[in-house]
Amino acid sequence: MDQEDASDHSEDLTNKIITAASEVINDVDGIILQDYNKGVLTPKIIKTLISTAKSMGIPIAVDPKKETEESLEMEEEDWDFVLDINLKGTFFC
Repeated sequence: MDQEDASDHSEDLTNKIITAASEVINDVDGIILQDYNKGVLTPKIIKTLISTAKSMGIPIAVDPKKETEESLEMEEEDWDFVLDINLKGTFFC
């Protein structure tokens, strides 16, 4: 039987994930955020990765399984950045 717990994990684990991503972000050409709503990508992780990618000019794509409250709270400028990358990637890759 498959049982899931998609609740947010601890702040300590959140910080470890952010640290691990920060250690490799200079070596990536792009970022895709997708965890099928399993709880790995907390709002803090999502916001941090989008902000970091944006500041470094790294393309970032979001593949949401369902609409989340966090996505509705994103700033319009962040949505523009994500959508610009997603749309251009579709037509120019």
